[in-house]
Amino acid sequence: MSERRAPISVDGFQKMVERTSVRAKLGFQAHAHMLRHACGYKLANDGTDTRTIQAYLGHKDIRHTVRYTESCRRCGSRGCGETKTCGTR
Repeated sequence: MSERRAPISVDGFQKMVERTSVRAKLGFQAHAHMLRHACGYKLANDGTDTRTIQAYLGHKDIRHTVRYTESCRRCGSRGCGETKTCGTR
């Protein structure tokens, strides 16, 4: 719900995420879909079963879900994400 008690549009939500990321000075352009990935990685790091994550994210193919549970090739941590954002130890 918006401040005006109206539903927030998809476009409005995406713009809100982008504006917030600029104000937060993250150093990269954030977008709304990143929240979906963050949720997948959080569930994997918490030990949630891969099939449960698959159902939650609505993936038809398990191969799209496995990326959240694989270990990072650079740092070895589970659910680290892409190499360019890797928190190498």
